[in-house]
Amino acid sequence: MATQEQIPTEDHVLAGYLTLAQLAKQIRRSERTLARWHLMRVGPPRVLVGNTPYYSVQSVREWLHAREQKPQKIRARQASRRTPVRKTARVA
Repeated sequence: MATQEQIPTEDHVLAGYLTLAQLAKQIRRSERTLARWHLMRVGPPRVLVGNTPYYSVQSVREWLHAREQKPQKIRARQASRRTPVRKTARVA
């Protein structure tokens, strides 16, 4: 029988932190992806307690906010607005 991870209560020393499995589930990525992001230094900051990584909820939110991308304007095709170029006969 698998044990379910418990979320620390407010008076717990790890309140406000997520385990690797909890964060992976919340952002819908695998634990391996998070580990790879850490090695590539592109993932959210983490703290190690022994060999166990924990992620501060506040730091993860800041990391997500920093990765936010503004929508880019889509430029209309200008070909339809251009005046067609007429080919003229060359005078020799």
